[in-house]
Amino acid sequence: MTIRPSNLNSSKSRQVLCIRTCITFLMRPLNTMLAFQLHDRGETEKAIQHYKELLELNPGDNQGVRYDLFIAYIDKNRLEDAEALLKKQNVRPYMCWK
Repeated sequence: MTIRPSNLNSSKSRQVLCIRTCITFLMRPLNTMLAFQLHDRGETEKAIQHYKELLELNPGDNQGVRYDLFIAYIDKNRLEDAEALLKKQNVRPYMCWK
């Protein structure tokens, strides 16, 4: 079902929208914690996949996942990917230093 402002008056549309929103917000923190743990344990390639997935789910990136992805790219010496992320996501490197 496609949610549009014109059909938000139906109760089914509001329920579908609510369920999608709840699932999205519940899954993001779990995925974020998993990515952080993988990165901390040295499983950086797996963490990178999770970070990229999180950016696809949340393109506005209000959680700052792009900064952790940038650090993961640098850790794995994937400098071209880090540079592409700088340009695409407007990453400011000074925000990444821990």
